[in-house]
Amino acid sequence: MEMNVFTDCEVAMESELVEARKRFVSESTVAVELQLKPGGEIPEHGTPESVIFYVLEGTGLLSIDGESAEAVPGVVAHCPSEVNKSIVNTGKALLKVLVVKMS
Repeated sequence: MEMNVFTDCEVAMESELVEARKRFVSESTVAVELQLKPGGEIPEHGTPESVIFYVLEGTGLLSIDGESAEAVPGVVAHCPSEVNKSIVNTGKALLKVLVVKMS
């Protein structure tokens, strides 16, 4: 069984307001935990992989293919490959999102 904690995982992205760490990696799947401080954002971008977002805690705005929705705990959203997506923390607390990329 493979288990880990956030602080022990490989850093995928790090800035003043955003930290992302790889929680799981296999040939076809990468699970990344995003932690966005208030005002932190992942700007609009596309990826070759299909992506699932699962909001763990906090409040934000998730945009997929030009459509935006509130990102609150329990929300799950799918983004097909090559489709633009972005997320921003609109709340006053940390926004945590599990992002699963599947090729």
